[in-house]
Amino acid sequence: MFIICGMDAHDNTLTNRIGVGRGDGESMTVRNTKERREKLFQYLRDVAQANDGERIIVAYEASPIGFGIYDECVAAGIECHILAPTKMPKSPRDRKRKDDRVDAQKIFELLKGHVLAGNELPAFCQAQTLQK
Repeated sequence: MFIICGMDAHDNTLTNRIGVGRGDGESMTVRNTKERREKLFQYLRDVAQANDGERIIVAYEASPIGFGIYDECVAAGIECHILAPTKMPKSPRDRKRKDDRVDAQKIFELLKGHVLAGNELPAFCQAQTLQK
């Protein structure tokens, strides 16, 4: 079993779509602070443990906030992908309408397609996890 987290990351908030296996998942928004990110990662580990999950995968778009989330995911043993916004499919309507939950859902769906069907991600940075 696997846990997927599509994340729309901003300076102040992280809007997440979190799902188990093939499920649709749930939305969760947390403040973008070190303490709240650690609680989010713990929540993902708890969900994985409750569902016999062996793999936790997070993805978010590259942005001015940098690689901090990526580095923290890797340190926590969570697989992380940074996606290239310029390679993300967007319609003209999507470009005009900004909605963090919709963006998190789209990232979630891209990541789910990658895990389930092997679809290529518009990756900016390849995933890594620390070997324990």
